[in-house]
Amino acid sequence: MSDLAARSYRYASTPLGRLLLVTAGSDLVGLYFDGHARCPIAPEAAAAPDATLHMVQRQLDEYFQGRRTRFELPLRLEGTPFQIAVWSALLDIPYGTTSTYADLATHIGRPRAARAVGAANGRNPISIIVPATV
Repeated sequence: MSDLAARSYRYASTPLGRLLLVTAGSDLVGLYFDGHARCPIAPEAAAAPDATLHMVQRQLDEYFQGRRTRFELPLRLEGTPFQIAVWSALLDIPYGTTSTYADLATHIGRPRAARAVGAANGRNPISIIVPATV
């Protein structure tokens, strides 16, 4: 995330703690738990109102209230081609089901890459919305 000028930031309170929401243009590019090792530092000037940030906050509230099982947000996955393939495949996992790294590796056509899938999963910048595997 090198182009900070094009980013908007907002903190959201959730039952899991405070989250930092990050958008670039109208796309969500990050959702970080407060204090996470990869959480960017939000510049004070960048905390401007943003329609996408409001939409993310609303949908997170609905999710935690049990009224939403699927997010409908504009996402921009930023990473290596392999990471983007993994994160895109995470979006295919139905709500309420689980998957393994091996299953996901097979799903993306790389059946021997379960460990690499796990590493990519650990770098997922849009947790909750792009679900994690087990």
